[in-house]
Amino acid sequence: MRILGKKIKSNIFNDSYFELESWKKVYRKTLLIPQTSPSRKNAHRDNLALIHTIRDIKDDNSPFFNGRAEDIIATWDIVSSSLIRMQSSCYDRSQWADVGFILAAPPQNIIGTFHKDVWFPNHAGNQSWENKNSYSLSDRYFLGINKSYNNAKVRKYIKSAMPDQTYASMMSPERLISESDGVYHNEVLIVGKKDINTYADFPPTDRVKVCGIYFYYERGQNHKLPQYQQNRELIEKLKQHNPDLPVIEHSVWGGELSAFSW
Repeated sequence: MRILGKKIKSNIFNDSYFELESWKKVYRKTLLIPQTSPSRKNAHRDNLALIHTIRDIKDDNSPFFNGRAEDIIATWDIVSSSLIRMQSSCYDRSQWADVGFILAAPPQNIIGTFHKDVWFPNHAGNQSWENKNSYSLSDRYFLGINKSYNNAKVRKYIKSAMPDQTYASMMSPERLISESDGVYHNEVLIVGKKDINTYADFPPTDRVKVCGIYFYYERGQNHKLPQYQQNRELIEKLKQHNPDLPVIEHSVWGGELSAFSW
């Protein structure tokens, strides 16, 4: 089997059938979000969804300011995302930032699931300051080499987040959300490009669909803070190239009670 340009052997691609069937349910339900009217939003209550969040954007340095999100993601080898619950009662944070894109990822595109951030080196072998290496990403994926590998504190943290010391690790969405502690965001690795063979008994990877823009914010006085306004401005920029995407607002009261609207 070849993945990410290299021939490999790994049990994850032969023994993950039941986990992938669970991820297929998340995929199918997420695809329905753009077709859901505000009056029927409760149909998605407590559903799980994957989001790719956006943070620390300055001076228009994001590729998402220059094109359609779905087209951009289709050019990436690996996309880091987080699994959230679209809950309307108690809230446990499981995403990295407040604004992002809601993704419908075909199950065969998902190649790693972790209850904490695992610092995956998404652009390994393709950085402007290093020699091009088409094998670098797959090497780091299987060997569990994170993007700050030389940092002793990071290595110690990664051991707790990734005990098997490899990014080739799969769990069901239900197990992942239950193991996420609300302090650290979880991380799900998605293959962005299509037509890559991954799992036995599953078709090659397919296009990742972008189904909405996600926006988390605190209700009450907190929504008057500068960060809230900055996030609103960010969303307007994202919508310039994605006018058809609904904005799914996730409002939280006192860090505990939450509700979704669009």
